[in-house]
Order: sequence, then C-alpha cells, then structure tokens
Amino acid sequence: MRPIPFFILLALLSLALLPGPACAGNVSIKLSDLNLVGREISVYQVTESGSSLVYQGNTSSTLTLDAAYSYQITVEPDKYTWFDDPRDTFDYFINTAAGQSIAFILTLLLFGGIIKLIFR
Repeated sequence: MRPIPFFILLALLSLALLPGPACAGNVSIKLSDLNLVGREISVYQVTESGSSLVYQGNTSSTLTLDAAYSYQITVEPDKYTWFDDPRDTFDYFINTAAGQSIAFILTLLLFGGIIKLIFR
C-alpha cells in the first residue's frame, strides 16, 4: 500500500477543522448608531405574498430582528428643501456645484481641443 502524501493528509485535516455553516439567531440593530437623527424609519418583513410592516418610528430605539426572515428598511428623506433657506442654497452652489461645473466644462474643453488637434 502506498503512503498518503503529506499535503493530501494536511488538506484533509484542514477541511475537517473548518467550521460548519453558522446562522445568527436574532440580530439587534441600534438605530441611533446609523446617524439618521430625526428621521422616520420603516422596517418591512418580506414574504412571498408581499411585505408586512414590522416597525415604524424614529431612530432612537433598538430593533431585534429574526435572522430567518428578509427585511427591507426604508428611511424617510430629510425634510430640508432648497427653498427653506435661500442663503444655504446659494452657499451650496458656490461651494460645491460651481466647482464641479467648472471642472466638467474644463474637461470638455480639453477633450475638444485634443480632438481638434488630432483631426487638424
């Protein structure tokens, strides 16, 4: 009888020592850790026939969900609109959108110039 090579024996031993599949029991979610202060959250349990509401409320509580089911979490959008405070909107455009727009236009001009040089 031939001796079993060492690497095959090592591979079989490592497979025997690997942990089996694991499943969590209940999963606890602390909503205040999500940094969504003052927003409404709805949690739905997804089933084959549709979905049912499990939780609806603010972000100050803790949820315990069963890992055997699938869930869908929806977050209500922030109530801030650009028309609430026009000064904040103007600051947004000056600080963020203007720089992005200028970079986009300069990129288009660069590519246009390169194409013009190529086909000259």
